[in-house]
This record gives sequence, C-alpha cells and structure tokens, in this order.
Amino acid sequence: MLIGDAIRWATEVPFPNAGDRRARDAMARVASVRIGIEAETRTHDSQELQRRLATKKRDGMVDHVVLLLGDTRHNRAFVATAGEGFRAAFPIDGRTALTRLMQGRDPGGSSIILL
Repeated sequence: MLIGDAIRWATEVPFPNAGDRRARDAMARVASVRIGIEAETRTHDSQELQRRLATKKRDGMVDHVVLLLGDTRHNRAFVATAGEGFRAAFPIDGRTALTRLMQGRDPGGSSIILL
C-alpha cells in the first residue's frame, strides 16, 4: 500500500448529509484532516470536473481533495492544458502529496496525483 500506516482509509464512503446518495471513491484521515479521494480514468472537461469536485468537497465536508488520474499521455496533456484556474484548485504538487501520504502525513492541500 502506498499510504502510511498512520492514515485511516475507507472506500466508497457515503456523504454525511441525509438523502445525499453520492459517495467518495475513498476517504483518508490524517489526525483531524479529512481527505476526499476521487479517481478518474479519462478526463475531458476541466471546468465540469472542477465544479463537481468543489461541490463534493463542500458537501462531503472534507479539508482536501486528492484527484487520482492514470499516468497516461492523455491525462498528462489534460492537466497541462486544463487552465490556471483548474490547476490552482490543486495547489500541492502530486509528488509532494504522495510522498507526504506515504509518510503518514497530511498532504497539505488538494492535489492531483498521477499514478
């Protein structure tokens, strides 16, 4: 497993709001920091994705969102051309976030991790 032992981890975590049928792909907790983890296989529309993830962050009551993308040519190009607003929503470099998670630490903010 890539994440440190100090991190509590669960998959398919339902949202805490009554009647909300959405779920996170995964949820990690480092001390009191809640991290929503969303995985996408092939991305297309950065504005739609950013809106959806921002809404899930708000409604799911998490501190950070980690977007996991397959490390493919398509997804690397998507991130590179997604626009400054999209990239600004994920201020922590993916390698930094992954290293911190592997150490059992808070990634320090939202991040895009290419795996």
